[in-house]
Amino acid sequence: MSTIYYLSSKEMKARYLEVLPYETKRFATSMLKPKYTTASHALVTGELNHPDFDMRSFLKTESIFIHIPKAAGSSIGKQIYGGITCSHTSLYWYTLALTHKQINSFFIYSIVRNPWDRLHSAYYFLRSGGLHRGDRQSFREHLSHYTDFADFVHDIPKSGLPPIIHFKPMHYFVELRPGKTFLDYFGYFEDLDRAYARILDRIPRPEATSPRLCRENITTNKAISYKEDYTGRMIDIVGSTYSRDIDLFGYTFDGHSRESAKFQCRRVAQDS
Repeated sequence: MSTIYYLSSKEMKARYLEVLPYETKRFATSMLKPKYTTASHALVTGELNHPDFDMRSFLKTESIFIHIPKAAGSSIGKQIYGGITCSHTSLYWYTLALTHKQINSFFIYSIVRNPWDRLHSAYYFLRSGGLHRGDRQSFREHLSHYTDFADFVHDIPKSGLPPIIHFKPMHYFVELRPGKTFLDYFGYFEDLDRAYARILDRIPRPEATSPRLCRENITTNKAISYKEDYTGRMIDIVGSTYSRDIDLFGYTFDGHSRESAKFQCRRVAQDS
C-alpha cells in the first residue's frame, strides 16, 4: 500500500516560492515573510550602520562576496571592501535584497576550504574566544563540555553538529537548493593568492588592490596542521558529515582538485 505524505504549511510555502519567477518570488516573500524583507532592505541601505549589515560596497563594485565562515572572509573583506563583508549572509538573502537585473549582472563569488581543516579551525577559533560575545556564548553553550577536538568530533554521529554558523556546510551559503546557484566563481582557500588575483581581475573598482592578500583573523591555539589532530575514525566522521561539500568542491582529506569538483558556477570559467 502506498504511503501518502502530507506537507506542512511551511514546506508548502517553500515549494510554492521555489517555482515562481524571480521578481514574483521576491514580492511573494515580502507578503509571506515581511521580516525577511525588512532585513534584506537593511542590507541594501546600510541603515543599521553596522559592517555586518551593509552591502553598499558590494553595490558600488557590482559584486557580492559570500563569506563562508573560516574561509578567508575577513581578509577578503578588509582588502577589497574596507572591512565590509555582510558577515555570513547566504546567497538566499541576497536574492531578496537584489533585483533580478542586479543578481544577473553582479559578479558573485566565494572562497571554499577543506572541510576537515575548516571544522578544525572553527573549533579552535571558538575555543580561543572568537571575535565577540556571541562566539564566546556559542562555545559555552555547545562546546565547553568537550575535553578536546577529538571528543567533539567523536560525538557528532550521536549529537550532530552544534547550531553554530561556523559549522554550517559550505553549500548552505552558496546554493538556493541543490544544483541552483547564482555563483560565478569559487576560489580555494588552499590556493588563496591565485583566487585573490582572479577576484581582482573581475571587480572593476575595488577599494584596495594590493597584489597579495594579507591574512586576517588567523585562528591561534591549535595544532600547526589539522592533519595532526585527526585519526582515521575522525576523518570518516567528518567526511560523512560534510560529504556534499567534499563532493561539490572536489576535496579529499589531503587536498583538492577542481577537476573533481561537481559544483557548477553559472558562467565564469574556473581556474585550475
